[in-house]
Amino acid sequence: MISNQLFEQINKNVLENYENQIYHYTSEHSFQEIIKSNSLIFKEISNFEDKEEFYYTIKILKKVIYKFYNEYNNNPNKIKFLTNLLQNDLKVLINNRTEHEKDRLITYRYYVVCFSTDKSRDKKYMWTHFTKNSKHKGFCLNFTQNLFINNLESNKDYVESIFSSKVSYKKYKLKKKLETLLLCYIEMNTKYDILEFYDILRFIAIFNKRKIFKRENEYRFVIIREIHNKIMETNESIKINFYKEALHSVCCSPTTRIDNDYFYNLMKKSNYPLYIELKHSDVIL
Repeated sequence: MISNQLFEQINKNVLENYENQIYHYTSEHSFQEIIKSNSLIFKEISNFEDKEEFYYTIKILKKVIYKFYNEYNNNPNKIKFLTNLLQNDLKVLINNRTEHEKDRLITYRYYVVCFSTDKSRDKKYMWTHFTKNSKHKGFCLNFTQNLFINNLESNKDYVESIFSSKVSYKKYKLKKKLETLLLCYIEMNTKYDILEFYDILRFIAIFNKRKIFKRENEYRFVIIREIHNKIMETNESIKINFYKEALHSVCCSPTTRIDNDYFYNLMKKSNYPLYIELKHSDVIL
């Protein structure tokens, strides 16, 4: 299990709060499901499309290790730790291992739902990127962030394991977080635990992406679940209800056609507040 003291220290360096409006892009079909069920789906991170997010973090971690080699070249114990991490443990995690073998190393599962914080919310890049699998037909749901968070925190099943933060696209920030992680382990007197290290690396990777994704202005909510039975606990997603008052407005993509009467009847039938507005994108795709 991740030690509370270590996790709190990493937590302070990983998460960046944001208090404003957040935007969730989704397909036509998913929009109907979200509204009717009054819920969003948190996906387990192994099901994410971008499999390189974790390996990007590993790449930066290696650079931090080499940096520490130079700083601790007169300390045999610290050099031994860094050498073992670089030449043995990291290879165990990322080289020549199947997904099933990697899964045995996981003691926590991370379930994520993604938003954008881009205030313009109506950009060609966002529609083409987030609705590419549905021929650019979809919706952008505008939530008030603090109401959405209050809703999650009121869920007794997950109240102690919910985290949220802006995603960082700055390499120097990721390096600083990884330096903090390494220093924690180097200075720890307790036995080194590769499983714990791997779990925290995965947590850090969730909130850090390459610079090329900067236009997404992404904000993520994460639910962490400890695995007690790795054979039985294989849930790929978790469905969480949200306050209907947290939904501020809805914008449909340029290629989506929806009748205003149909939309407002759908919202009324599902008992949403009457002030929720339907907007139509003017972007040319």
